[in-house]
Amino acid sequence: CGAGTRNKILQAAALGKPVVSTPLGAEGLEGLQENKNIMIASSPKEFADKTVLLLQNAGLRKELGANARIWVKSNYSLKTLEKILDRELPL
Repeated sequence: CGAGTRNKILQAAALGKPVVSTPLGAEGLEGLQENKNIMIASSPKEFADKTVLLLQNAGLRKELGANARIWVKSNYSLKTLEKILDRELPL
């Protein structure tokens, strides 16, 4: 997996898209909450089941995507990252 997978999660979340990931794929992304802003699947069957659930449920798809967008804006927006940098590395 690695950082590439995490970046894909961030990209999808920023676009308001629902995400299904493995625990390893989402590792290190603070604030992700199962069934609120991401779906986590530990087996191929569980991954497929959750993907099908999202495909069949437009309301859940929209809710998960909207929550994912809120999460990424709260944690990874340029303004948020700038505040962290200013706090951690003051000039």
